[in-house]
Amino acid sequence: MRQAREDRLVVVLDGEFADSRQGVYFAGAVERTTRMAMKETVRSLRAYFILSGVATLISYGRALWVNFQGPVAIPTIIGVIGIGFSAAFLYVGINLPRLLRSSAGRIMTLLYVSTGWVVFVFLLGLLEGLAPIAVVTLLLSLLILWYLLKNIRRLAAEAQASSAGTVQSGT
Repeated sequence: MRQAREDRLVVVLDGEFADSRQGVYFAGAVERTTRMAMKETVRSLRAYFILSGVATLISYGRALWVNFQGPVAIPTIIGVIGIGFSAAFLYVGINLPRLLRSSAGRIMTLLYVSTGWVVFVFLLGLLEGLAPIAVVTLLLSLLILWYLLKNIRRLAAEAQASSAGTVQSGT
């Protein structure tokens, strides 16, 4: 007598066995993988600073061009200050490796002051009314600034540890 052999795929999902005859499983659900957090490098962080500086330079530059058509007012002053922040971000982006070793605190101060500036400009914009794009811009700006700050702290610690000749463990 010939014995029938049944081939089937059995996988474990959250501690329970699942039979392949019950349906289709996606690879993400079948296999658990550990995700590594993406670590920014000095090079990629430079790109963030430079792109942020260029984007805000264009944005404030266009707004300033429109404001210069009339008398000098508060929006003109805000535009000039915004261009100053843009220039600071470009400077940090260009000189990031050196600044991480010698002036990481100044980079973090720039990021904190930029955060305050973004919130201040948002609050000024509320005087004209709440625009959904303003809320999205605020949230996106705060998220980017938080991400930059988090990575600057990590990279500054690594740069200072490597310049001191020590090896930092666990980070």
